[in-house]
Amino acid sequence: MLPPKHLDSTSDTALAAALTVASLLLWFGLGFPWAHHNESLVWIADMAGRPLADAFSAYPIRPVQSWRPLGVAEAWFGWAATGDIWLQQLLNFLVTAAAWWLALRATAARMAFGFAALVTLAGFFSPYIYLFHLHGVFYGPLLLFQAWLLVRERQPIDLGWRATAVVFTAGAVAMLFHTFGFLFYAAFLGAAWLEASWRGRRIAPLLPTLAAMAIGVVFVKLSVAASTDIGTADVLLGLLTSYRALELNALLSGLAAALAIIAAVVAGLGSGRSRIVLFAALAAALSLALFAAGLPVVLGWIAITALRALAGLRLRMAALIGLGALLPAATSTGSPTYTVFVVMPCLLMTVDGLIAPASWRMRLRGLAIAALSATAALLLLLRLGVPVPIVDKLAQPLRAEGEKTHQLRAALEWLLAQPDARGQTLMCTSAEFPIRAGHPLDRHYRAPTGDWVLAQYLLQRTGERLGVSTGTLYKLCFGDQVPDEAGAERLQAWPGRWAGEAAWYRLPPS
Repeated sequence: MLPPKHLDSTSDTALAAALTVASLLLWFGLGFPWAHHNESLVWIADMAGRPLADAFSAYPIRPVQSWRPLGVAEAWFGWAATGDIWLQQLLNFLVTAAAWWLALRATAARMAFGFAALVTLAGFFSPYIYLFHLHGVFYGPLLLFQAWLLVRERQPIDLGWRATAVVFTAGAVAMLFHTFGFLFYAAFLGAAWLEASWRGRRIAPLLPTLAAMAIGVVFVKLSVAASTDIGTADVLLGLLTSYRALELNALLSGLAAALAIIAAVVAGLGSGRSRIVLFAALAAALSLALFAAGLPVVLGWIAITALRALAGLRLRMAALIGLGALLPAATSTGSPTYTVFVVMPCLLMTVDGLIAPASWRMRLRGLAIAALSATAALLLLLRLGVPVPIVDKLAQPLRAEGEKTHQLRAALEWLLAQPDARGQTLMCTSAEFPIRAGHPLDRHYRAPTGDWVLAQYLLQRTGERLGVSTGTLYKLCFGDQVPDEAGAERLQAWPGRWAGEAAWYRLPPS
């Protein structure tokens, strides 16, 4: 339990809460709202004309291969209520912000956590692309459950039936949003048992933990329809690709190195200057070695925070860091989305114990207010289209991806309005899993959705007039790309300030 005398004041906590979500709000506010992206067109095709109760049936949405009724129902309701996906985007943001606010309760160093989150989430925003997705409904609740476990990690271990039932119940709710909820509570309970046994130097009660895990295993076994078609050989590639998509450039590699060094320095506080210097040097050397080897430097930061948790016998924290670090391997697609679950526990361990002296409080409050004011002003300038050097370049990928979704919406509306258009449709560069893309971090030509998703949507909308596998071929290109085939006829185009032009082409008969 966190001692009250070591907690920041109420005003400090409020400022820390604002700092924690300021960068999320900056990027979300800049991009909002997006139109359909990735698989959401299939979602609305599968939801069309069906009652909300079908969300609780087995696998009502084809890309969702496990039973996640609460997540599907939330997205279903948002779509039915608005006929659009903007409401779900707002809900995604609010739940994610709530998770970060809850995580504040897991640390006494709340101002340090707020400042660290402000900087870290400003750089490592790519996993939060789910905020703009209809199918992003799954991740916010799972992150909220993780934050709740992180708060519970700071409390004394209780392996009794009642306490285990509380963790299981919260995990069961999380599982109804995303099956990975089981992994979180299983890792937490298992680590709690090991920690209690180690600290107590005797075997801790095990039966409640085993019962909770057994029920979870049965649920997962019954709810998962199929696994992804990614092969086992792609697991390591998918894991590394996910972290490369988190750490997009050398600037973010520097951020990861800075976090690693800070985590090492904080770990050495109170042990003498020479040890602090040694820890910092080792963290810097590890970061340089990873960068020189072409590996994500963020892996070094994760390793240092996990080692610190293990060294302090905080096995529950170490388990949550380890699980978060390995989750991208569970899907092996190379998407950065699942890296979202490692940042929060690593950030908590990075600042753990970093509480400012009372004499610094007023300065930190002033700095926090200045940082929040600057962030708000920056968001306003960016939304108004006022050029902001450096930031414009950093924001360009987000703006471009969002602009593509609106180009896709306009292109589909135009095609559906052409009564004589019949045949098959393809993207010039379809949206594939990053590990299948030749250049996974280069999204200039990449469409905002894939060929199969587009076909299923058009089949549902046109009754097999479009989206079939035969007939005239229509190609939709993004980023000023043109089809490779000779004789392609340009039908209609939509200019883009950030993403370049999108255009429909009709190919001659082959």
